[in-house]
Amino acid sequence: MLISIVIPLYNKAPYIERAVRSVLTQSYENWELIIIDDGSTDEGPALVERFLSDRVSLVRQPNAGVSAARNRGADLSRGEYLVFLDADDEWFPPFLERVAGLIDQNPQAGMFICRHQTVRSTGAIILHPLHLTDGHLGEVPYFLDTMRRNPWVLQTSSTCFNKVAFMATGGFPLGARLGEDTFVFLQVARNWPVLFDARTSGRYYAGLEHSLVSTTRHTIPYYVEYFLAEGTALRSDRHLRGYIMRQAFAYAGIGVRERNRDNAWLLARGTWPYDKWTSFRCALMASMPFWMFRSLLAARNRLRESKFLPSRIEIVGSVGQSD
Repeated sequence: MLISIVIPLYNKAPYIERAVRSVLTQSYENWELIIIDDGSTDEGPALVERFLSDRVSLVRQPNAGVSAARNRGADLSRGEYLVFLDADDEWFPPFLERVAGLIDQNPQAGMFICRHQTVRSTGAIILHPLHLTDGHLGEVPYFLDTMRRNPWVLQTSSTCFNKVAFMATGGFPLGARLGEDTFVFLQVARNWPVLFDARTSGRYYAGLEHSLVSTTRHTIPYYVEYFLAEGTALRSDRHLRGYIMRQAFAYAGIGVRERNRDNAWLLARGTWPYDKWTSFRCALMASMPFWMFRSLLAARNRLRESKFLPSRIEIVGSVGQSD
C-alpha cells in the first residue's frame, strides 16, 4: 500500500529539512514524497535537493498559493492515500505506520487521523483535549460533532486522505486565505467514515514566521462563508450546522477582539436563516462596548485558571526537552 506525501514549499528554508527528515525516519517504508516548490525565493528548494532520490522528488512551479501546490502534488501522486505535510511541521517515526494500521481497519474510509501536539512560538508543547478516550483507535461516529467540540482534533499534517474521497471534494479551494483545509475536512467527514488514533504522532508548529494563519486573523474562514452562502447543506445536515454555527460565533468574537466589528455583523446576518440564537449572540458581541468584551474575556480566563472551567490545553513540555 503506497502512501503519497505532498509537502507544499514556499519560503520555509529554516524548517524544510526537519520536515523531510521526519519522513525519512518513518518506520513504515512504502511511501513517496513529492515536494512542490511554489515559487520560493529563499534557499529552501536548494536544501531539498540533497534529499532527492527515487522516492523523493521536487517539482517547481510559479507561486500560486498553498491550495494550488497541494492540488498539484495530489495530481502527481501515485498512491491510493494522500498526506499533506506542511513544510514547518514534523512527524514522529510511527506516524505512517499508525496511519497504515487505521487504513487496514477500513480501507474505504475517507480520513485517517493521528493526534498531534501543538508547539507555540514560545516553544511550549501543548495538547488539546480529545473529547475521546486516550486509547481511542478506530472509527469516530459523527466526526463532525467531535470537530465541533474540539476543532483541534485534526490538523492538515496529521491527516491522511483516501485519494478517492479527496478527489471527490474537488481539492483545496484556490484563492482561499484561511480555512481551505477545514473545507476539505468537512466535505470528507460528511460523506465518508473517519478513523482516529489517539496516540500522539506529530507536531504542528503554530505562529512561525510566514505562517498563513498568523497573517489572516481578520479573515472569516472560507468554509464558514461557503456554507452560509450555499445554504442547502446547513439545512439538511444538523451536524454540519452545529459545527458552522459554533465557528461563526467564535470568529465573531475574534473580529471584535481584533477591533473588526464588521465581521461580527456579517456573521450575525449570515447565520440568521439557520440559527437565530447564534445570530443573536453574534449581534450582541458586535454591539458590545470593547471594554465590556475585554472584561468578559478576562473573567473567563480567570475562571479557567481557577479550574471552574475546563482548560483547553495541557502543557506537556517545551522544544529542546527530550520527548
